[in-house]
Amino acid sequence: MTKQNTGRRGGFWKGLGLFFVGMLVLTAVLCALLWQALKKYEAGTPAAAMRRYLIQVQQQEYDQLYEASGFTPTEFTGKEEYIAYLKRLYDGQNLSQAIFNQRTGGADGRRLYAVMANGSPVADLDVWQETENGPWQVRTHLDLDGWYEVLAPEDTDVWVNGVLLAPEEADTTLAPAYAGLPETVSGPQMTLYRVTGVLGEPDVTAESENGRCAVEQSDPEEGEDAPLGVYTVLLKPDEKTAETYKSLAQQAAETYATFISRDTDRSVMLAQLIYGSEFQKRVASYNNIWYAEHTSHEFEDMEITELLCYGENAFTCHVSFTYKVSRSGGREYEYPSQYDMAFLKTGGRWKLADLVTQ
Repeated sequence: MTKQNTGRRGGFWKGLGLFFVGMLVLTAVLCALLWQALKKYEAGTPAAAMRRYLIQVQQQEYDQLYEASGFTPTEFTGKEEYIAYLKRLYDGQNLSQAIFNQRTGGADGRRLYAVMANGSPVADLDVWQETENGPWQVRTHLDLDGWYEVLAPEDTDVWVNGVLLAPEEADTTLAPAYAGLPETVSGPQMTLYRVTGVLGEPDVTAESENGRCAVEQSDPEEGEDAPLGVYTVLLKPDEKTAETYKSLAQQAAETYATFISRDTDRSVMLAQLIYGSEFQKRVASYNNIWYAEHTSHEFEDMEITELLCYGENAFTCHVSFTYKVSRSGGREYEYPSQYDMAFLKTGGRWKLADLVTQ
């Protein structure tokens, strides 16, 4: 009897041990399956897709990213500009620890995420599925809705991202320095381009037979339909023409200064102006009787800078000098002066179209 009980107890413990071993094996198998399922699930999430995208960025697989983006080139933005834009966004960023914050504003069923690195925004990502339960697709979000303003003198060839702009498709506007001309006098026109479909800042270049071109970038005025940026083509005269313009500007500046001090007759000043212009009207009605009597005058430190031309018949410049006046008793007075001047050739003669003092 005792031996039988002992045998039964041994079988019980053996069965119990096998049961626990089996449970352990089953638990391990289930954990492994669960781990694989979780990995598969995590790999199919938007976060995993965005992480894989940033790994491609870090490995500079830009050609593959461009092909996978589905981007449709515009007139001014192709593959080269697309890749350059990605490099500007991501180069130098620590993307290994980037986090993703979902944002509002996704369009066409796409989700929009902000990529944050070291607490600062780097870029936005579009995330979407081509089919239900399909893999998540990722690309850098592009903003092509805005436009840029490019302003250039007439008869100037202008390129944006290597594409020649068509002036016949643009508007024209009077050069700002000539706004005070009468309606009977035609001032220099500027070609105004509205450039759309540009990714990032445009590369604006220009050429003209009338001088050397430089491009100046400025911030636009705020408004509902304001451009993202303003690019103005500046036309600088060659050295020989510049010397002619400087001589004209110096003579006109000295005439105006001596008119103010009553050393030049009003009729001499008016003869150099465009009749009917706002500046001519101001000079015609200006009362300089207040200027103190003096015995002599002279100019010092005459500088003529910022020479810009608008074709062959118009130019602007900045003139600065010190006007010294001597009064009785040997007293001398110095008047630092600065003029912004606009000239126009009309009727074969150069005239002063406007002068603004600073």
